Amino acid sequence: MKMFFSRLFTRNNQFKDNEGEFPITSGMPLPIKNVNYIEQLRIVKTLERLPIGSSFPIKSELEYTVRKMSRDHFPEYKITIRNFGNSHRVFRVA
Repeated sequence: MKMFFSRLFTRNNQFKDNEGEFPITSGMPLPIKNVNYIEQLRIVKTLERLPIGSSFPIKSELEYTVRKMSRDHFPEYKITIRNFGNSHRVFRVA
């Protein structure tokens, strides 16, 4: 019986390691539900460096994220997203 209670308490009292977490400071995008935050930061950095007339590939499920990040952080950008089957490509028009 003692063994049962000791196992019960050791399983429930384990703590999570918050090693991968970091605070969101000003200038960083707010998280989008069901989107990996690291991918979201990668999209913002890529949009920052994207010159007019260039493009970059994205996964199909990140289309909303690209549109939201460009609308929130770069309202002067005009982008188009074209479907290439299993992936999409983001073009900066102006």
